[in-house]
Amino acid sequence: MDLGGTIPPQIGNLSFLVSLSIGNNSFHGSLPNELSRLFRLQFLDLSYNEFSGEIPPWMGLLNKLQILFLNGNNFEGSIPQSLSNISSLQQIDLAYNQLSGSIPSSIFKMPTLQQIVLYSNKLSGPMPASIFFNASSLQYINLGNNELSGGLSTYMFDHLPNLQFLSVAHNHFSGVLPEIGNLTMLTALFLYHNNFEGAIPSQIGRLQKLEQFAIYSNYFSGPILYEIFNISTLRNIKMAFNNLSGDLPSNMGLFLHNLQVLALHGNELSGTIPNSILNASQLIILDLGDNSFSSSIPKAIGNLRFLEALILGDNKLTIQSRELGSIFSSLSSCKFLRLFSLAKSHLNDVLPNSIGNLSTSLQRLGLHDCNIKGNIPEEIGNLSSLIDLTLNHNELGGPIPTTIG
Repeated sequence: MDLGGTIPPQIGNLSFLVSLSIGNNSFHGSLPNELSRLFRLQFLDLSYNEFSGEIPPWMGLLNKLQILFLNGNNFEGSIPQSLSNISSLQQIDLAYNQLSGSIPSSIFKMPTLQQIVLYSNKLSGPMPASIFFNASSLQYINLGNNELSGGLSTYMFDHLPNLQFLSVAHNHFSGVLPEIGNLTMLTALFLYHNNFEGAIPSQIGRLQKLEQFAIYSNYFSGPILYEIFNISTLRNIKMAFNNLSGDLPSNMGLFLHNLQVLALHGNELSGTIPNSILNASQLIILDLGDNSFSSSIPKAIGNLRFLEALILGDNKLTIQSRELGSIFSSLSSCKFLRLFSLAKSHLNDVLPNSIGNLSTSLQRLGLHDCNIKGNIPEEIGNLSSLIDLTLNHNELGGPIPTTIG
């Protein structure tokens, strides 16, 4: 309602109030102590305002509170221990504030707590090994985008049978991953932008409800486990920018009928791109760039007709002109393709005229450093949406077609 100003202390006189929702306004200042008198309050939403100061310890007196939304403000200081006194609390959201210090382990011990969101603060320090040991009701944990550090203990997640969402992304966690095979209800797992290392645990394969698996920008090493590609519910697999090596499993696409994003960019993967990837028919983004894949591209790549981005550059792919022509023709089935990169591949031949068969929705085409010879085909002018064409560091000759001039 575009309201502003401060919260008047007289609001504490509304002793029968069970719900107070003033989110998405411009209230500022600190919270008046008189709010502590609203002992019947069950729902408190102060989100997306401009409140500042510390979260007052008296909030722990609101012992009938079930929902507490303080996200999107300027609260600072530490999370008060007293919040753990609210034995009826089910959801707590403190995201997008300036909170600092360590996370009090007592906050996870509230018997009814289902959802806790501490995303995007300045929380720091390690996570105690026993922090989740009495948190069996938790379904949603988001600790992402903080300054948390240290390792995660081996059995940290053993007592969370109902957990569906877990994010510790964008922190400073390190070491190997703990055992997570007991999190059988998990649908998203976000570990990206940390310093995790070692192998991806094979227990991932037991998470048969997993929909999103994001571990990019870490130091994971060793092969990609075939168990990951047996999880038919997966929609996003993002493992880019690690130290993963070895071949992709030959049957990797057979069970991934819901997969929309496969991002393996910036690893040390090798071998061929398996034809079975064509079974992942819902793919929108396929990014295998900056690895050491050799041989060629599956000739029927156009079967992935929903593709919007196909990134295969910076590998050791060797593709002859006739073969490239059939690939371009096949990709004409991909009507939504906007980005296609074969940069730094070994083409060693002329560009086929069938380059003009690529989708007219194509906006970016990367063919630099490919040892391309001969002329630029006139048919490239068919790509009417093209805004970024890179052909540098090749051996091209002849005129530039006026259609792209």
